[in-house]
Amino acid sequence: MGVAMKEFFRGVLKIGVAIVGSIVVLSLIGGVIAWGVAAYNRHEAKPYQEVKRWESDLTDPLTLKMAGKTKLVDGRMYAEFTFDGYPPYLTYAANANSEHVGFSLKFIDKDGFEIATKNLPLGDALKIHTKGKIVGLRYTYDEYMPLETYERFENVRVGWNLSTEKADWENAPVVAPKEFGDPCEPKISKAERIKRLAKYGTVRQAGEDRYEVGSHGLAFFGNELLRCY
Repeated sequence: MGVAMKEFFRGVLKIGVAIVGSIVVLSLIGGVIAWGVAAYNRHEAKPYQEVKRWESDLTDPLTLKMAGKTKLVDGRMYAEFTFDGYPPYLTYAANANSEHVGFSLKFIDKDGFEIATKNLPLGDALKIHTKGKIVGLRYTYDEYMPLETYERFENVRVGWNLSTEKADWENAPVVAPKEFGDPCEPKISKAERIKRLAKYGTVRQAGEDRYEVGSHGLAFFGNELLRCY
């Protein structure tokens, strides 16, 4: 191998070593920067690992009080919200479709702008019992939450789409089972039909103007009976 060729390979080797060395150095620098950024983010997020507490007095009109707490850990917000009280309207038929009725939390910044929301369906609540009696509802959850969003939280407003009034048929007088007649009988009122349907068990509102107990049911258009089964 000639001298020129040896010099060529020697030069290539130097360039290769330089490239590898540069890659290693850049990797080390990148690692240090990433570590520094992560350390900075952890430092910035640390105050938000402390529990924030929230309260809302819903006595009028819901006869409830809300108490909540949140904290941010590693980019996730951990939350617990408790509603003190269990008024009768929570068991009304209009609230039976518990996947679509319940509460909503609106997280507000210092200027009153809504920056995050969370829906709390009635069916997701854990019922709180004391001495065999339901005295409240509790929700717990965790979800991804950016630090820059969480640090803006200044207040929580509670919304709801619950019905606090009974349907007309629920106000009908309770009649002993032996007095119930046939809900399909002609020329009786809508309220009477629904009352008679209850002889089969607890009446459930299955849709708009549709009521069911097991395989038995009534469907109306306004006050007109469309189907009795």
